[in-house]
Amino acid sequence: MKTAKQDPSVLYGTIPNVAKLLGIKEHALRRAVNKGLIPFYTPFGSRRYVRLDEVQAFIQAHRCLGGAL
Repeated sequence: MKTAKQDPSVLYGTIPNVAKLLGIKEHALRRAVNKGLIPFYTPFGSRRYVRLDEVQAFIQAHRCLGGAL
């Protein structure tokens, strides 16, 4: 597994910071984390961190193409 030092594309952030960076609602990201849809990490205690690439992958996997139903 690559670490952040080996691969700079692996970025971690708090839920509010990642939500702001991606332009999504913080409560929507927090709800997905709480439901277990997006993994989180607690390396330094109780603060939860998420990986930017995992959040982006989750959003991409749930993309709707639109069109007629």
